[in-house]
Amino acid sequence: MRVCDVTDRFRHLAKLNPVMAQNCFALDLNWLRGMNPKDAYEAVRARIAQLTSNAPPEAVCKSGCNACCYQAVTVTIEEAKHLARHLKPGDIEQLQAQKNFSDWEPFDERSRCVFLRDGKCSIYKDRPLSCRLVYGTEPDKCGYPLEQKIPVKPRAESLLSAYWSLSYLKPMHQALLEIIQE
Repeated sequence: MRVCDVTDRFRHLAKLNPVMAQNCFALDLNWLRGMNPKDAYEAVRARIAQLTSNAPPEAVCKSGCNACCYQAVTVTIEEAKHLARHLKPGDIEQLQAQKNFSDWEPFDERSRCVFLRDGKCSIYKDRPLSCRLVYGTEPDKCGYPLEQKIPVKPRAESLLSAYWSLSYLKPMHQALLEIIQE
């Protein structure tokens, strides 16, 4: 199973409204250019927090719902540095086990996000940027994101797509391993 990443959703948005998508993307790209990687990450993180402070009305996500926490998550190196602060000593074994894992399946323990503890995101306030943009809308299909309609927050999608276009991306488990091994 492959879950849509942010750029996939932004491409879909661009098909629906190409002029708006191009204009937003160009503005975001210009805003980010010239910033150093750390400042760009902090600026994007703050802006996405504002843009996603309220879930869309059709979202059914609630505390304890963790279907989205069993998939590969893409992050930038700066984001991985920020997230690495939250790692616990036992997390390294899980990251190493996922190092060469490519068959990400929902609800497969091997696919579990390293920050999912007791069925909840242990770093919810600091969760990855891409996690802030995914909402489930159909509880009976929770766990199978490609089968459900995922609401799109156009400004946030555009901003994250622009940021990602200027950044080096990696799967979160690989990026975190590199950070802790430095």
